[in-house]
Amino acid sequence: MKHTVPYAPQQNGVAERKNPTLKEMANCMLQSKGLGLNFWAEASNCANYIINRTLTKVLKNITPEEAWSSIKPDVSHFHVFGSEAWAHIPYEKHKALEPKSEKCIFVGYSEDVKGYRLIPLKSKNVINRRDVKFAENISAYEPSSVDVPPLPISSTFENISSSDDESEDDNPPPPSQDPHSAPQLPKWVRATRDAAGDLAGDPIDQRRTRSQFDRASSLLAQVSVNYNPDTFVEASGDLDWEEAMNEEYHSLLANDTWDVVPLPKGRKLVRCKWVYRTKYGPDGKVGKNKARLVAKGFSQVEGIDYTKTFSPVSKMNSICLVLSLAASFKWEFHQMDVKSAFLHGDLHEEIYMEQPIGFIQTDSSLVCRLKKSLYGLKQAPGAWYAKMDSFLLEIGFSRCHSDNSVYTKKVGKSLIILVLYVDYLILTGSDPNLINHVKSSLKRKFEMTDLGHLHYFLGLQVLQSKEGISLSQSKYACDLLCDFHM
Repeated sequence: MKHTVPYAPQQNGVAERKNPTLKEMANCMLQSKGLGLNFWAEASNCANYIINRTLTKVLKNITPEEAWSSIKPDVSHFHVFGSEAWAHIPYEKHKALEPKSEKCIFVGYSEDVKGYRLIPLKSKNVINRRDVKFAENISAYEPSSVDVPPLPISSTFENISSSDDESEDDNPPPPSQDPHSAPQLPKWVRATRDAAGDLAGDPIDQRRTRSQFDRASSLLAQVSVNYNPDTFVEASGDLDWEEAMNEEYHSLLANDTWDVVPLPKGRKLVRCKWVYRTKYGPDGKVGKNKARLVAKGFSQVEGIDYTKTFSPVSKMNSICLVLSLAASFKWEFHQMDVKSAFLHGDLHEEIYMEQPIGFIQTDSSLVCRLKKSLYGLKQAPGAWYAKMDSFLLEIGFSRCHSDNSVYTKKVGKSLIILVLYVDYLILTGSDPNLINHVKSSLKRKFEMTDLGHLHYFLGLQVLQSKEGISLSQSKYACDLLCDFHM
């Protein structure tokens, strides 16, 4: 038995893919019964118990439990997680005139004994019982006054956003002081409100001072509101979006992304769609309209259309550390953007995709046999990373052991650090000439845009000066205020 290398979850691919399945299933079980996060361990354990006794295509429609023990499992004892359950109290544990059952929360199944795992509302300790009556339509959990209700958050913000428009009276009535008249705000909302101070004011209070309104308006004015089409039909009438689609299509043709061929018999066709996004600069103004042709990777078949899907990205801790080093040694920070990065990845599987809408050739029965890893394919991120990784190692970079998306190169006494985040690269180092040489090498290999000195990256606004590097997130803060109508 061997263990995986530290910081290398890609070596444990099956388990890494199973973790999101368990997490989402446990989350649904908690949300459906209004249970808090203190039940997450029981929910995850119950989800795992159920999955092991559920049919799966990988095992040819048998359950993992049956594949392991060769015994078909019995699921007649399954009940809804979080339901109200009344557990029989053994005769040895109650007196003549005491209740013979107690109200509990059903939290799963015992692996050690033939019984249900229950949590009595009085003791809060897990017990195992065999004789149990279930009320599956009733949640046994009764949230206390300190619990955050799951639904009133959105309604609270709706009340906040509409409070400024409901009344133009100079002296509106003060808000109700009854604590039961409005739902309690979540902790993070209260913290954000308190930190905002005079800028946002009290969201519950309908009154606004002119200074508060002016300050908020001056910041929110930086946030450009633009419309992103959802479908090709919506975008086809706009000249800017049509130009963006033409640019993307000709880029795909220039990269020899596919061959147009008939669909072989028995092969499944992968669908595609156009995705539209407005790119903003650090000042909040519109930079460009970007149209991207994306394959609907969810229709791919594992084992036929793809195998490995893992692709590392740089950690935020690594990015902050590199920024700190650059600030300490007063190094310059540069940024580059790879155009159509995923198209540089080599595609080893045989995948057929429908022709993109709006650019269908005369014979509509023909399909695209993909030669490059198009955006949306399951293996596209991994294929692109493998391509860039091999090139960086080829030109003398060394991969960081603790973060596989950070690379270093040492030439004499000069050091250069490169951070890869999908299709964005940031470079810093002690020798500007070495940085320019690396940028030239990258441009010769890939079609790239040199963005010059780093100004905006992953929501961080970066200002470089002789004194050092300063970071801010004013645009991100304005986006939050705009999203929540504050």
